[in-house]
Amino acid sequence: MTVQFGHWLDERIGWRKVWDAIFLRKIPKVNWFYTLGSATLFVVVLQGVTGILLTIYYVPTPDHAYDSVQFITTQVPAGWFIRGIHHWGASAMVILTILHMVRVILSGSYKYPREVTWFTGVGLLLVTMGFGFTGYLLP
Repeated sequence: MTVQFGHWLDERIGWRKVWDAIFLRKIPKVNWFYTLGSATLFVVVLQGVTGILLTIYYVPTPDHAYDSVQFITTQVPAGWFIRGIHHWGASAMVILTILHMVRVILSGSYKYPREVTWFTGVGLLLVTMGFGFTGYLLP
């Protein structure tokens, strides 16, 4: 029954071509350098969570920004820890993003059929650099 349904659906929308392109494509031998993208994604999520937690107490005005950072660091429970994770995570994110980009260049992963993925990655690298630069100016 499910085989017939799959064949029926494939005749109408061609889903097997998509399945083959995504899951049956041959990839090069995977090693630890291929985990840099996942590590970067993990740090992005970590930055988002800690950034949201920090915005609860942060005051983004020139006359109160430094005082609010001091308040987060000294008065908020575990504020020093959350701020530390956010601070070191920002550095880790820049480093991981650059290492990931270098790995992509050295392995030639920017070539066909991944050109659009490459352009997206370059855009995300520029966004990461912009976030890193503006984030260091906030305190």
